Amino acid sequence: MPTSGQATSPDVSLASEDLLSKLSWETETTLSSDHLPVIIRLSTSPLTIPAPNKTFTNFLRADWDGFKSETEAAFASLEEQRDPYKEERLFREIVNKAAKHHIPSGRRPTSTPGLPPEAAKLTSQRDALRTNNPTSPDLPLLNNKIEMILRKSQTARWHEYIQTFDHKTKPEKLWRTIRTIDGKKRDPPNPSIRFDGRTYTRPKDQARLFNKHLTAPIKHESSKENRVIKRKLKSLSLETPIQTTPSQVSKAIRKCKSSKACGPDGLNALHLKNLGQHGVAWLTKVFNGSLAKSQIPIIWKKSIVIPLLKPGKPPQD
Repeated sequence: MPTSGQATSPDVSLASEDLLSKLSWETETTLSSDHLPVIIRLSTSPLTIPAPNKTFTNFLRADWDGFKSETEAAFASLEEQRDPYKEERLFREIVNKAAKHHIPSGRRPTSTPGLPPEAAKLTSQRDALRTNNPTSPDLPLLNNKIEMILRKSQTARWHEYIQTFDHKTKPEKLWRTIRTIDGKKRDPPNPSIRFDGRTYTRPKDQARLFNKHLTAPIKHESSKENRVIKRKLKSLSLETPIQTTPSQVSKAIRKCKSSKACGPDGLNALHLKNLGQHGVAWLTKVFNGSLAKSQIPIIWKKSIVIPLLKPGKPPQD
């Protein structure tokens, strides 16, 4: 409340004697309200928390022309290989190297929301006026102007954000926004999970049990089509193995969904869809060599499984 032209702060803060010498107490004039915030600072060493070491890849800004040019030049210069394991390793190394050069990736930086330049200028004027003359009749006028500018800026940013929606190529962004508007909260993290009536809290134990559960043998089921294919495969000789063609491989790649999820080899469907003719031809060699020698690259036998909690289900089960 103003007293003799000076603002006072009737708030009371309590501190122990050992902390009193390390504390500073002040009011701020930044907010538009007359109820000024009180800031209490404690002089001590800051507690730093490391950011999560997670890499994000921006496929929307990928230079696919550069990616194709680099991979085509690399595959065209390769020497003939007769080992499916080596052929797969070379294929993986070339594609991953080109992806690193032409697809932006890295850790997501922290963002600090800012004010529009016009609002920031008026805010500085208001803070200076509030410090020198807290009873000035111009303070409400400045607050109204600042609030109006902020509303217009928020509306403009919202319209700009909506225009980035594309339900055909990026539907998850649209649905994520709809869930946010509806006020639906994300599923809570799993603090503990029950397996066979026992509760496990250690992540290592949970991962081990998930792995055992997901790789458990299942009852074999067959069909007439599968039995026909199996009889045909058994009748073939290893001296005349099945041969795939680049056109068949290209057709299979085109039928794949444009998934951004990478496997243990670091590759996904988008990498394959943007290969040139030399890249497809080399991948065809890998398939034919694997069929001819009955050798499947080890990394193709591995997978990444991410269990997802169904909506409304208890997270511990």
